[in-house]
Amino acid sequence: LLPIYFQLKEKLAKLGRKKWIDEEMSRLTEKASTKEDLSQYFQKVKGAWRLTSEKLSALQLICEWREQEARDKNKPRGRIIDDKTIVEVVSNATQSREGLSEIKGMHPYLIERYSEKLLDLIKEGLARPTKEHPAPLSEPLPKHMSSTIKKLKQIVNMKAELLDIAPEILARKKDIEFLVRSMISEENIRLPDKIAEGWRFDVIGSALLVSSSD
Repeated sequence: LLPIYFQLKEKLAKLGRKKWIDEEMSRLTEKASTKEDLSQYFQKVKGAWRLTSEKLSALQLICEWREQEARDKNKPRGRIIDDKTIVEVVSNATQSREGLSEIKGMHPYLIERYSEKLLDLIKEGLARPTKEHPAPLSEPLPKHMSSTIKKLKQIVNMKAELLDIAPEILARKKDIEFLVRSMISEENIRLPDKIAEGWRFDVIGSALLVSSSD
């Protein structure tokens, strides 16, 4: 991998993009040295925003356990238990093995393997004091903002095409959604940290801010 890294670095330097790889390597090194917080994985679960705070607490514990289990077994997290099934288990506040068996995605082998752990985590999550509940999750963006999202994505796509790189290198869907949420709920429009500074701000962040302010 090291020879490939040096080849890419040389190529980017010729394109005037040495700053890019220097910043990316610094960011990746910092990320690698910081212990990942598995307790935040519940935020990625589709439909989780609908749950009450106490059920969100149970979801948080289950997702943290599932992530660790997936890593220990070297499997995708969905192969442990998929998101949809977890949300249904938590939504029903299932507290018995029989209750788990009534949930569509809880196949017999999952019940045999994980029922005791799931029930313990649900019980623990629901029993947490309110002050320990995670903060409510944001609702999906309103439909009337879809044209704004589309416009911002077009700006990213056009810039990526000019630079001959994948749009995701400049800004991902979640980055654009972060920006749009700030347009709705905050006095000051904000970019996510990743594109609020450095080469990404120069290349795409500033253009997105200008477009968002129109």
